[in-house]
Amino acid sequence: MRSKKGQTTTAGLNILLSVVIMLFIIGFMVMIFTILGGELEDTAQDDISGTITNESWNMTWTTDRTLNATGLGQGIVCTINSITNTSDGPGIPSTNYSMENCILNYTEGGGGGTFNETIWSINYSYTGTENTTASGVMRDTSGELAGTIDWFGIIIVITAMLVLILLTVVIISAIRGSGLVALGTGKAPKTTA
Repeated sequence: MRSKKGQTTTAGLNILLSVVIMLFIIGFMVMIFTILGGELEDTAQDDISGTITNESWNMTWTTDRTLNATGLGQGIVCTINSITNTSDGPGIPSTNYSMENCILNYTEGGGGGTFNETIWSINYSYTGTENTTASGVMRDTSGELAGTIDWFGIIIVITAMLVLILLTVVIISAIRGSGLVALGTGKAPKTTA
């Protein structure tokens, strides 16, 4: 094959290079939009804080309890103010529980009796960022854009197959044009009697 400037090129190479460049540009745009989406998501979120009183849980030493404030937004951090035992009335010392990421865990023992299978009334404060509609849209968009990278492998394989088919057609055309293969004239074969 000859290009416009008269240079010889391998059949299909121009198409393959164009597809590779196109995939690079698409990947670059996906990366930029994903980064921008993450930044816009951070901008669209509002800081929140508050206090929740008398959140009740039936606590057992085998079950962790996720506090309700975790559903209010992203990165919620909870701080216990006080916990009382509504079944028996006394306050529950901090040695009888632990908390990480707003998940309350009853620790057996500690300093003051057992509070297993009793109703706990939890008073706590929380801070974090609110889930706004705009931040949710940006989070979803960024996630979907980031997922498009999975298709690049499939696009490359299909493009390689098309280039191989194009090369096969060019090779067959070149062999026929060189005279190495006799083309049929449409005459019936000779028969001997």
